[in-house]
Amino acid sequence: MHLVVTQDFFPQVGGAHLWLYEVYRRWPQPVTVLTRRYEQSAAEAAAQSAFDAAAHGSLNIVRADMAVDDIDLLKRSSRSQFFRAVRHVRQLRRDSHITLHCLRAFPEGFVGLLSKLRHPRTTRLVVYAHGEETLVARSSRQVLLMARLVYRFADLVIANSRSTVRMVEGVCRGARIACVHLGVDVLRYALPNSDRARYRSQWGFPEGTVVVSTVARMELCKNQRAVIEAIAILCRRGV
Repeated sequence: MHLVVTQDFFPQVGGAHLWLYEVYRRWPQPVTVLTRRYEQSAAEAAAQSAFDAAAHGSLNIVRADMAVDDIDLLKRSSRSQFFRAVRHVRQLRRDSHITLHCLRAFPEGFVGLLSKLRHPRTTRLVVYAHGEETLVARSSRQVLLMARLVYRFADLVIANSRSTVRMVEGVCRGARIACVHLGVDVLRYALPNSDRARYRSQWGFPEGTVVVSTVARMELCKNQRAVIEAIAILCRRGV
């Protein structure tokens, strides 16, 4: 059995969640996604219902109270939230052997670790690493320890870049890491020639001009500076 554990998912989504979705909807076996409910407003509930009712390939989406609002194991409320999430994992466990695929080291990876400790021989733990969570972990001794334990006992950590591999190794040197670069469904962004010509005219780009763009939050970890420097290098080379 394959179970994806993610606190956040569609219809509210970021790049990491889109990555999970695109990977696991193509999975050769059925995959269950355990995620949170979005019902704080009528609009959220409607968007969630519409998304869940659509076809998603291999995915079966299960909604539950998965929120861990405050990662602080010294607080009873935080411990209760973690163990509640672990119970949801246990209730969904249909087979003796299970692979847990967790969005990140915390809170999802720690939920996976607690689940693995209950059944260490029949539970495989796979944790994704995106980079920024390792920086967050260093802001707290408790969260750093949590991330270190998750990386240490995970059967596999999947990092999205060589830079992220180094970040994870800085937290846990003995982690078993594979680097898998993110892919893009290029067909989703393909435009007819007529649309490309219209956009070029609208933005003032002459025909034949190479257009480079990046889509990301304006944060240091997204490294827009590298994109700007790369464009400068291309310009000097006459591209």
